[in-house]
This record gives sequence, structure tokens and C-alpha cells, in this order.
Amino acid sequence: MLTRMEKFEAYKLLTGKLDVELKENFGFPFTSVNGNMFSFLSKENVLGIRLAQNEREEFLGKFDSEIYQRPGGQVLKEYVVIPDDLLANADELTSWFEKSLNYAGGLKPKKKKK
Repeated sequence: MLTRMEKFEAYKLLTGKLDVELKENFGFPFTSVNGNMFSFLSKENVLGIRLAQNEREEFLGKFDSEIYQRPGGQVLKEYVVIPDDLLANADELTSWFEKSLNYAGGLKPKKKKK
């Protein structure tokens, strides 16, 4: 299993390739577009991306992965866990990250809180 720093560095490289701003919330990095989060690195050292249903099914069938579930049991049904070995394949992961960005970009924008 990769360390948190190794995953964070891979995550930074990935977001840099696509010119996506890496943000933080309570010390945990994430990306969003129009107020919709589409990727994150959890405090449990899980890297996840948000995918449309058909892409999610394809991803789960292709990789040894699962739907992300928070430690308390809450399932984030649109998010898949990025397996550590996929982090080594930058081209393939970039393709999936782009799909995630496109999906989130097509969602209804969230209104900014005042």
C-alpha cells in the first residue's frame, strides 16, 4: 500500500496535468468544478473519483476496485476507489480523471454560500 505522501504526490501530478486546482477542506485535498467535488484523498488514505454510472460500472469491471464507503458506513455511490497499482499508470489514470472532471462539469452547478 502506498503511503499518504506517495498518493498525495501522485494526486498533485495528476491535477497538474489537467490544470485543475487542488483544494483543501479540513486538511484533506479534493477537486471540484462548479461547486461539485469530483475527486478526493480521504483521511483514510483512499483516493477516489466521481464517475457517471456507465463509466463507474466499466471502471469497477476493469480494476480491482469498489465504491467508496466512509468509515461510518456512508456509501458515496458515485465515487470509485482508485487502486494503488493504477496510480503507476499515469496515462490510464489521467483518462479516468478526465472522465470524472467531465461528469462533474455537466452536473448542475452548486450555489455559493454567502
